[in-house]
Amino acid sequence: MRLSSVVFGLLLAAAAPLIAEQKLNLPLPESGVRYTSAEETKPQWPAEPGEGTVCLWGDGKMGAISITIDDNNYPDVEFWQRMSEKFGWKFTWFLIVYPGMYDIYNQQPGNNLGYNGTPEKWKVLYDQGHEIELHGSCKQMNHLSQEDYREHIALSQKYLEDNIGNRILSYAYPCGASGTKDEPGIYQEVIGETMIAARGTQGGSTPPHLIDYLNTRSLGAVGFHKPEVTQKRFDQMLDPKRPWKYSYYRGWGIVLYHGLLKDEKKATAEAGLQFIKDREDHLWIAPFTVVARYAQERETAKLDIASASVNEIRFNVSDDMDDSIYNIPLTVKFRVDGWSGAVAQQNGEPAKAWVIEHEGAQYAMVYAIPDAGEVVLRKQ
Repeated sequence: MRLSSVVFGLLLAAAAPLIAEQKLNLPLPESGVRYTSAEETKPQWPAEPGEGTVCLWGDGKMGAISITIDDNNYPDVEFWQRMSEKFGWKFTWFLIVYPGMYDIYNQQPGNNLGYNGTPEKWKVLYDQGHEIELHGSCKQMNHLSQEDYREHIALSQKYLEDNIGNRILSYAYPCGASGTKDEPGIYQEVIGETMIAARGTQGGSTPPHLIDYLNTRSLGAVGFHKPEVTQKRFDQMLDPKRPWKYSYYRGWGIVLYHGLLKDEKKATAEAGLQFIKDREDHLWIAPFTVVARYAQERETAKLDIASASVNEIRFNVSDDMDDSIYNIPLTVKFRVDGWSGAVAQQNGEPAKAWVIEHEGAQYAMVYAIPDAGEVVLRKQ
């Protein structure tokens, strides 16, 4: 199947067991793949003026990167705030609630608030635009029955939501375990009931054709591997020639850091972030749940072009995802020969738009939130 320039997806309608609209997440199809070849995921360049396509990743970039930080290492927060200011990115913190922050079973303060931080302290990061999401403790969770795991998740989720104020949308499996040895996947089933995505620990970037939103891969801590290993992992995201089964082409690289108490480790992490920054021209860098929402919107997106003239294009984007959660603007690309600039509005509100050139032709790039009204794109 090849993506048309008008409809980018609904590739798993037959496989997904959920209702047709307002889905919470997109389980991996029974076939195990979301696309069947690298050709389907290559950048699309509409051939005729007025034609459009939804980009695989935000801003039309070749791959996506999310930077995640685990395990409540609150003494590191000042360092990460400096890195956010330096590089212009927001990060995703996966916090363990029990037992360090809060005793969810006895409803009392945790046993190590000094190191794990209080909700009031973590809320400062949330208010600064970072993501606060849920992690789990290997020791405390990976022996639980499915029922007990569900209770642990619910109590931890409620604690963070009540005290920080955000809706917990994603999860990091403790030690990467999505189930037990005897019952693989039983924890993933629990997470899929309330979360839009979850991060695992299997190595490498998460390729779009194999992405399991409820158990993604992880690139690990960039900067802490041998330079040739890091370079190879990033090169693979730009390589469409590898066998499809083993391809990482146009993948989502989910970077994972833990504690960095020593200055030497902080310097290594900063060098790793600089490595990513140097490649930002072809990487879309955004927090974990932002990328997870974008990708699932895009997979079910339908682009309806109402009209297209020399100076104006009117269109709508819809998807099958829960509109109360999935409100990340998709990047839509239109062929617009002769345009030097563009402006846009969606439902009367300004929308980001700009013009790029490819092989002598002009293309307008425009942000459009699914199911949020008509977008009017005009020549500037």
